[in-house]
Amino acid sequence: MTDAHPQPAPPSAVADLAKVVQARPIPAAALYAFFVALASVAFADTLTTMSRAWFMSSAHLHGAFAAPTAAALIYARRAEWAGDGDGGTRAPGVMLLAAALAAMLIGRAAGIDALRQFAFVGVLIAGFIAAFGAARAIRYAAPLGFLFFMPPLGDGVAAPMQRLTADAVALLLPISGIDVDQNGVLLTAGGRAFAVTEACSGVRMLTAMMMLAFLLAYMALDDARRRIAVLAAGLALALAANWLRVFLVIAITVRTDDRFGLAHDHFLVGGGAFAVAAAMLVMLTFRLKAGDPPRSSAVPASQAPHAPERPPALIAAGLAMVLAAGAYDSLIVARAPIAGVANAPAPLSLDAIGWRAAPAPAAAWRPSLDHADAMAEHLHTDASGRQVRVWHGVFTHDRPDAEIAGYDTAHTMDLNAGGVSTRRVESRAFGANLKLRVMTTTDGSGCFAATRLYRLGDRVYADAGAFRFNLAAERLRGKSPDGGVIIIYADGADAAAAELALTDFLNAAEPLSRWRARATAGGA
Repeated sequence: MTDAHPQPAPPSAVADLAKVVQARPIPAAALYAFFVALASVAFADTLTTMSRAWFMSSAHLHGAFAAPTAAALIYARRAEWAGDGDGGTRAPGVMLLAAALAAMLIGRAAGIDALRQFAFVGVLIAGFIAAFGAARAIRYAAPLGFLFFMPPLGDGVAAPMQRLTADAVALLLPISGIDVDQNGVLLTAGGRAFAVTEACSGVRMLTAMMMLAFLLAYMALDDARRRIAVLAAGLALALAANWLRVFLVIAITVRTDDRFGLAHDHFLVGGGAFAVAAAMLVMLTFRLKAGDPPRSSAVPASQAPHAPERPPALIAAGLAMVLAAGAYDSLIVARAPIAGVANAPAPLSLDAIGWRAAPAPAAAWRPSLDHADAMAEHLHTDASGRQVRVWHGVFTHDRPDAEIAGYDTAHTMDLNAGGVSTRRVESRAFGANLKLRVMTTTDGSGCFAATRLYRLGDRVYADAGAFRFNLAAERLRGKSPDGGVIIIYADGADAAAAELALTDFLNAAEPLSRWRARATAGGA
């Protein structure tokens, strides 16, 4: 007669099953997958902004492949997973997560997309550490670092690379016998004018070459110093290849009188330069591989160090932190004023003692402030006949589609002039002492001076960074004040006279608190 109740498994079988479960990080993997899903939902706007950039520009398309590639790299070396035992301590992951979430909130409050996006990558890496342990994070540092290719590189990288490329090409052209005159990113060679634009900055070349260097270093090499050497070589080759590309385009255009049209189509030269640089990087990697020490074998799990904190407890804490930060971001930081557009001050003229304001007639140059909610444009004239134009773009509040100190505002000062220089000038403006960033001409293309200021409530800033810092402080407290962009432009007999007219007007301008009192009262 058989027993209806199942017999318990022998103790040895239970012990063997427990060892198998402990050796396979299935629960931690499931928790991490849930962590990634929760972070993606909690910060969906950040992920959406990144993905929109990936598919709207070929320059950023690589970001879409960063996360799948990182996962594939980890999976390719899955045999080494057990070598880290239980993965080591998880506590650093929670601390890194707290810092990354704080950076995300600050980036959101300040309207700095790059900070938010890179901090989001930090959140993903911190979750990995909290789920799998610091030892595994160190082992897979290269694939995790590959995640930083997700955020698109913006103006903060392109602008300095444009200038660096222009400087390098200006040094190379005389070597080939071509005289060159450089003014910032503008180059005049062989009687032709060339501009080192954002497309010529080399950001695409740099991104593609560094991704290739990461893959080669991780997959082909094991020694840390050799990996670093490949990454450094990738950086150097990317810069050199782009400089050579721009140099060849200009040199061939000048020597052949633009017979091949390379000044308008860089694809052939750019593709060739990248192919040569990539081939050199591959050759260097395989030369280094010849002396690379053999990959160390996995350490048995039985030799793992002390038992760390339990993963479920810490990853659960991480999930709670993500939920709290996401709720704070949505309900406090990103909250728009209830009054909406009606909350913005009326776009009245910014008055100045001794200057008479009048509606401005049409002018040859006008800044682009189409992203503002309203704009006022006035012409101010003093007793001596000097004239200053003032444009004031009014924003109900700073938001993704209307950033006060964002990309659109940064390009409002694109002036149609030959040589333009920028310098800092200390002056009083709207009742505050500021260090103005004044643009003036350096050639005979027209004598003017112009500056751009940022308004937050009744406070004025000359620097976008200072404006963003104070905006972040307000939004982290749940406030979203109105703001604006103020552009002042003055003509003169020479650049010095134009700059004097500009600073005299700003010295005489009324404090913004007085203007705002008039504007919010409906112009009374």
